[in-house]
Amino acid sequence: MEGVILSSLVLFLLQPSQHTEVIIIHDYTLPGVKELVESFSERWAATTILTATPAPDLSQLLVALTSFHTNDLRYMVLLCSANTTWTVFDMVFEKNTAFISGMVSSEIYAIRYLGEGYHLALDTFNPQPYGIACPTGAPYTPILNLMLGRMVQSGLIGKWHRDEVIKIRENAWRVKEEGQAGGKTNVGRGRGAGRPLALDHLQGSFYILGCGVLSAGNVLFIEIFTQLLYYLTPP
Repeated sequence: MEGVILSSLVLFLLQPSQHTEVIIIHDYTLPGVKELVESFSERWAATTILTATPAPDLSQLLVALTSFHTNDLRYMVLLCSANTTWTVFDMVFEKNTAFISGMVSSEIYAIRYLGEGYHLALDTFNPQPYGIACPTGAPYTPILNLMLGRMVQSGLIGKWHRDEVIKIRENAWRVKEEGQAGGKTNVGRGRGAGRPLALDHLQGSFYILGCGVLSAGNVLFIEIFTQLLYYLTPP
């Protein structure tokens, strides 16, 4: 893990520094981090370094982010600690800021460079703006954004469905065990006790599935229609 973090630091520090303000939040407890950051101090002359031992003060971080964020200035926040759970991430991701950790070093390239030539659909459950990449001028980018959102929603419904099924099974087993222990059953007593899985539990899943199929059909129809126009229309 330490090697991955150090390699991510090298990749980040080698990025062009023109018109970029960098705020580095590092953890000196990791071996080699202090020496590596100091070796690039001349390249990053305007870099603000906040030492994280074990974590920086949130008020200090917020002041730094506010003072360095302007309309014509870009900066990045580099987090080198593997156990950072700060709520300030929500604020960072709303601005023109890239987040990097040891496990997601490729986000630098994806956000800063890939986004210039491709439309990166926003994953509604992750702050990083990628999920589906397509040409920026493609007419179907809104549909892809909608499809990605529906996919996330369907995943949530799938998780809710699994949790509901597990809850029903646990209730049924508990009622059965209580009945065997007490000589009588309590089926039908209590809210949801032994309640079978009905169609009502799946209505949301079927709705999302139908919307996804409809969206996919629309995309396929538009693509076929566009190709037909391209081949049938003389240049």
